[in-house]
Amino acid sequence: MKRIAAIFAAAAMLYFTQAAGADDQGIDIAQIKCAQLLQSDDKAKSFMMSWIVGYLSAKNNNTVMSSDYMAKLRTYLETYCGENPDTPVLDAAEQMK
Repeated sequence: MKRIAAIFAAAAMLYFTQAAGADDQGIDIAQIKCAQLLQSDDKAKSFMMSWIVGYLSAKNNNTVMSSDYMAKLRTYLETYCGENPDTPVLDAAEQMK
């Protein structure tokens, strides 16, 4: 499990480093609408999903890292966002049960 966490952290840091070089202002996830998430390429979508999982985990005091949960959230958001393209992604994510 520690190996998976280390790989995940390294991949996120690599992506963040590349993204930061292009735009030092960062991305305000709260401003991203569902339509933007769905139109993102896989790399950007995975990066946003990782951030959202961390956000929800912190909000729910959950310290367990689960690839099953991430897959469930991604499936949920792709379905929900397809039906509600103008909804902010964080609002959509917070509605998942």
